[in-house]
Amino acid sequence: SLNIPIPCTPYNVNEVLTYGTCRRCGRCCIPNPLNPNNPGVEAFESELRAIAQHTGLTFETLQEQTIRGKVVAHPFEPVKLSFTRFLPLPCPYYNANTGCRIYPVRPIVCVIHPVVFTEDNTRMSIKALCGYGKELIKAALKEVKKKDPSTVIPL
Repeated sequence: SLNIPIPCTPYNVNEVLTYGTCRRCGRCCIPNPLNPNNPGVEAFESELRAIAQHTGLTFETLQEQTIRGKVVAHPFEPVKLSFTRFLPLPCPYYNANTGCRIYPVRPIVCVIHPVVFTEDNTRMSIKALCGYGKELIKAALKEVKKKDPSTVIPL
């Protein structure tokens, strides 16, 4: 990942995501060998309900197939704190031949990937594990440099 000096807000995330196009390669849907302790794809319980409805599964079945996460605020919705759950990796809804079965209702972490919210949201973190991530990093760095030419960005 590369942290760039852009505040991690929903507006900025959406703006950065316009700099490229997801190739739907599925690299974000499989375990990352550099992060073997990753518990999986974090999804809010409301997102799991949407996945359950989309797939025809019950919410209870999805709960049994996931690991309880933590209580956090949804980064894109002004809602109360909500529990999250982790879908296992590799994601059970991704198939290399057919793609993502839950694409229309995928969790927010999937929607904004390869952008990751940082702990304090003062910087944006972009993962460079796929072509899309690399494309976003190049474009974001170009924008930062354009806005402040004195910015030194180590490459």
